[in-house]
Amino acid sequence: MEKEIDKTTYLHGIYLTDKLKCENIRETETLCSLMYASLFVRGSRSDYYTIPFDQLKNKADEIFTGLINSRAALLVQAGLIRKGIELKNNQNSMPMSEEEMNMILKKADIELEFERYRRDLAPEIPSRLTCLYLAEDDEDYNGRLNIQNMLTQLEWRPFVFQVEIKDNFGLHKADNRWYDSYFYDPKPEYIANYWSSMPLDVVSTWEFLLEGSIRFVSQDEIEMIKTQGSFKFPASR
Repeated sequence: MEKEIDKTTYLHGIYLTDKLKCENIRETETLCSLMYASLFVRGSRSDYYTIPFDQLKNKADEIFTGLINSRAALLVQAGLIRKGIELKNNQNSMPMSEEEMNMILKKADIELEFERYRRDLAPEIPSRLTCLYLAEDDEDYNGRLNIQNMLTQLEWRPFVFQVEIKDNFGLHKADNRWYDSYFYDPKPEYIANYWSSMPLDVVSTWEFLLEGSIRFVSQDEIEMIKTQGSFKFPASR
């Protein structure tokens, strides 16, 4: 069921090289989560919350297509690596080193553990694999740094934009430092704390997982996407 309209301003990051997302923003000035999009695209799969884990691990490239987020992209990369497919570094187009591939595999395995706990502890909460990631729009730039850290792939940093929630079918607030803690010290309670919305300490670093859609609120930022973003199709006339 759709939640009440939230007029809070959040932050969301995208890469201007992401042709599909830039195209969507240019046409609609909105973005939606993968699960939410499946409600409107005929033939889309809608079983993301129940897909068996062996398929998520080994066949993510066949499962996640379209408007996928950075966590689903990790699973796609990991699945391709497990199939023996050579991946290239985003920065220099050179083949990935063994160290880079091992890091992708580690991060993908962590995402699977977080998803496993979500399904067991709170299956109604938005999944990290299908949601839109948002951060608080604060005045001291912590939110912008937070969203960049959430979405950074290798050394690339996304552009950060102001957004509002347009459609809310699920929103979860979590301190993303529990993920970092688990990365270096894989204690199950860290994952449980993440899904329980528990702050790590008094200076929390919140991320918001949204199943739904967002609208971009700054016309200047929208125009920047329209003029500087990569597009899958020629501009409409």
